[in-house]
Parts: sequence; structure tokens; C-alpha cells
Amino acid sequence: MASLKQTLETLRIKVWKLEQKVDHQKKEITLIKCQIEELESIGNKENNNGVEAVIDSSRILNRRGSNAKKLALAQALKINNLDLM
Repeated sequence: MASLKQTLETLRIKVWKLEQKVDHQKKEITLIKCQIEELESIGNKENNNGVEAVIDSSRILNRRGSNAKKLALAQALKINNLDLM
């Protein structure tokens, strides 16, 4: 009986931890979607106004979020800026 209770408690803890991870992932997804919308709006402004907007990659690296996401975004912007030239 004690073993069953321990197993149940262990499974409940695992479920709780996974729920925490899911919540964190949802927040990251929301953040990334906002960044995509921001970059798309900058791209639309560039195309519509003829004004080139350049985002400094160091500014992105100072924002909150994981280093991997920031690095990927900075690299994408550098590639995009090279394509515009």
C-alpha cells in the first residue's frame, strides 16, 4: 500500500512539473509570436515607406529570453540585412 501511495505521489509530481514546463513553453511561444509580428511590421514599413529600419543585433541580445532564441533572431536579422543590400 505504501508503495502505491509513493508511486501515485511521484506521478502527481511529474504531472505538476510537466504542467509547469507547458506553461513556460506557452509563454515563450507568445513572446516569439510577438517578435515575429514586430519584425513583420518593420518589414512592411520598409516596403511601404521606402525607409530602411535596421535593428541592431546587440539591442536584441539585451532583451529578456533565452540566449538561443536571441542568437537565432540576431542571426536572422543579419541575414535579412545582407539580403536587403
